[in-house]
Amino acid sequence: MNLVNPEGITTLEKVYLELPETAFVNVEIKDPRAADLVVPLVKSFNAIDRTLFSSFYHACLRKVKEKEIRAKIGLLVGEDARGKDPVKYFEELLKYEPFSVNLPVQLFDEIGFELGMRFIRFIRSRGVKVALWTLDDPGLLIKIRGEVDIIITDNLQGIMAALGGKSERR
Repeated sequence: MNLVNPEGITTLEKVYLELPETAFVNVEIKDPRAADLVVPLVKSFNAIDRTLFSSFYHACLRKVKEKEIRAKIGLLVGEDARGKDPVKYFEELLKYEPFSVNLPVQLFDEIGFELGMRFIRFIRSRGVKVALWTLDDPGLLIKIRGEVDIIITDNLQGIMAALGGKSERR
């Protein structure tokens, strides 16, 4: 399987054609105008149930839900959360009815490991999954194993090795 072409990117079509049908795919919408196009494409591969649509542009995820009510949306959290009360910020995010809240791994550097874990547990206690991006450190994965639902990584081999060579699906 070769999903990276010489330019370093691939098409979404190729992802769905090349990956096994058991693969859970995170489709990050970087341009809000793409929200109208991506849902029909994913539907054409019958992959709505195994796709997470994520974006920093939370409003565009409403369009995704309008086009497909079963779509799983993941709210990417970044700079917009700095300095805000985490509980109030999260309560605002709940209005989107997300499948997941996608937190940056730098969360632990910024607020500390214990407070970060409390925040993750708080989100999960509300029935929302937590995705952690970009988790490339196998040692950190071992520390948080079982506490997050989705891992977004650029170090697939290292993360798979830390998991004993198997992916975990919940």
